[in-house]
Amino acid sequence: MKTIALIAQKGGVGKTTIAVDLAVTAGIPTVLFDLDQQESAVMWADRRNTDSPHVEFITERRLSEGLRAAEQGKFGLAIIDTPPAAGPQAYTAAKAADLVLIPCRPSLVDLDAIRRTAQLIKSAGKPALVIFNAAPHSATTLLEDARAI
Repeated sequence: MKTIALIAQKGGVGKTTIAVDLAVTAGIPTVLFDLDQQESAVMWADRRNTDSPHVEFITERRLSEGLRAAEQGKFGLAIIDTPPAAGPQAYTAAKAADLVLIPCRPSLVDLDAIRRTAQLIKSAGKPALVIFNAAPHSATTLLEDARAI
């Protein structure tokens, strides 16, 4: 089972939105663990009329147990949605993940917040990608141009 964690020091960058979008479109049996006490992913799942993807609130202390149960339950992907902080919950999620995604809006405040998140992920020894979320068309075009160079 592969595991992806969404981690960002700053709130409001779209961690939960990206987590649920990934879970719905994964194309394989997916479990989404919601470590955020706001339980936004759980509330999203409660409004749906389907059991897929499986979404549940879990604490940092029970995360490894939940991941083991998910793997035994034949899930192919686990997604971990974390609260907006680069603290112990985020570190535990990063350690458990095969890949960490760092959602970021294209603003100076959000970009500055990446530093602490990146330090946490580096200390966990995991690969990470920054995802620009809610980028205006011009910023998206700039990123595409930068990739072409």
